[in-house]
Amino acid sequence: MTKIIIFDVGGTLVNSSYEYLWQLLHKNYNTTEKAKIYTTKFFKKEITYDNWVYNHLKLITDNGKITQSELTETIKNQTSILKNTHKTLKRLKELNYKLAILSGGLDLSLKAHNLEQYFDYISINKYFYKKIGWEYESTKFDIDKKIEGLNHIITKFNCEIKDTIFIGTNENDLILFKTCKHSIALNSKSELIQKSATKSITTNDLNKILNIIEK
Repeated sequence: MTKIIIFDVGGTLVNSSYEYLWQLLHKNYNTTEKAKIYTTKFFKKEITYDNWVYNHLKLITDNGKITQSELTETIKNQTSILKNTHKTLKRLKELNYKLAILSGGLDLSLKAHNLEQYFDYISINKYFYKKIGWEYESTKFDIDKKIEGLNHIITKFNCEIKDTIFIGTNENDLILFKTCKHSIALNSKSELIQKSATKSITTNDLNKILNIIEK
């Protein structure tokens, strides 16, 4: 039977001084206040999620003036990954786990730290630069669509809920902590998440999750 480990990205695999990567980028490019306008419109259901992601892109790239390499370099320089992240993900693959990403973050954070190579499935917002300029692809499984994303992964890999482990940090993934058979709250500051997770750990070394998973 296939066993699958599902990771969030922001605060879990890729860390910064902000809870979400979007916040860091808008702060860096002085677009925080403008971004709040679109966020408010989205939660009032005045614009779609896809439009929300598109407007983030416009603001962060200054309407296309910032290149993909520049944006990726900014992310790389202002974010970090835990000790032994690459080693741990490689070990999980050796243990025959399928690895998946289910995140409302940005794929460039994975690219910045060369993490995409380990994952069998990735659902995340994607920004990419072509000759004609920036393009994007918004994830179908963010906010209130997390369970749809989980079900999609289960179907894709022909497994069941009992075969799932979720590893995350933030309260926006509460439904995944409650639904997956096992879950690990990784460096979460939320008491709600800590209580909802099967296990809660605080560490600067991703390898510590193996002590839980390999038992």
